[in-house]
Amino acid sequence: MNQIKSKLDIENNYELRQKLDIDYNFLKKYWKIILEYDGEQKNTEFYCPKLKRRIRKFDVLDHVLNLDNQLGEAYYLKNKFLTVINASTLENIEKNLLEWIKEVNSSMVRDYDVAIETILYWKQEIINSFIINPKTGNTMTNASTEGTNNFCKVVKRVSYGYRDFNLMRARILYCNRKNIVFKSQSIKDN
Repeated sequence: MNQIKSKLDIENNYELRQKLDIDYNFLKKYWKIILEYDGEQKNTEFYCPKLKRRIRKFDVLDHVLNLDNQLGEAYYLKNKFLTVINASTLENIEKNLLEWIKEVNSSMVRDYDVAIETILYWKQEIINSFIINPKTGNTMTNASTEGTNNFCKVVKRVSYGYRDFNLMRARILYCNRKNIVFKSQSIKDN
């Protein structure tokens, strides 16, 4: 009797371990699929070495989201938030954000609590980011400033440090091709 029981235990454990191994592998290998926005996903087909067959991206997504109800709900809420951000205008962003926050608060997912606090703290700034620039027709962002700051950091890192700030400033401005007039000052004067 004990031998039969231990044989059944071994078979059950093997099947369970194999199933958990596949689930673990899906979560570990295909985690980026969960992070993608639903509106931009394509149902591509690829070979899965673990299953030894070709599978589709949406099949993997369905499998991973069905592993845990909370994971599926978190995925739905994330996509709903991205839809709110992508589809809203200045007139309706506040209402849409507050509706999304109510939906998150009524859900089982508590991992969004910090995000909700951040959204509520910066709500006016988030709403202001939907203002359209009349000259360009696009929303106003600080992307150009962030790009310039990043470029300055890269120049500083690549140059192994400048001893003179004016030289570094001239290099940054020259590389950015800004038409700014420099004071005529010799390096030897300093």
